[in-house]
Amino acid sequence: MVSVYVRTGKEGEVANSVIERLRRFSQFDDSHSVLVHQNRDGFSIAYWTAEKRTIFEQTQFDIQTKGEIGYVLDIFIAQPRQGFGRELYGCVEDIFRDLSIFKIRTTPSGQGIYFWPKMGFNPINAVELEKVLSYLYFLL
Repeated sequence: MVSVYVRTGKEGEVANSVIERLRRFSQFDDSHSVLVHQNRDGFSIAYWTAEKRTIFEQTQFDIQTKGEIGYVLDIFIAQPRQGFGRELYGCVEDIFRDLSIFKIRTTPSGQGIYFWPKMGFNPINAVELEKVLSYLYFLL
């Protein structure tokens, strides 16, 4: 069973939606964990694959919402260069859509400098990249 860390009913609803989106991720397993925290500006959401011995031994993400903007703080794939990053990011994008987020921003570092432009992100200033999601999705 997925370990879920929440405090309120709305956090539980979001956590259930996150888990449903993550079930499309080929590496997802019911032993993984999801944390959802609601604050006055939005949500903080984290996912990780296992009790970590080191950060390099687990796949994870940390995202936040603030108003109408979603922020990808971190995505790390334990087995890089196998398409899992692209696959996990697709789940993250769907999670943002479920929360009615239409802009996603990130500050890339390391391999992210090469990864994020491939996901459709464009520079908005010297350090941040942004992707605007299709409004058509929100009309359906």
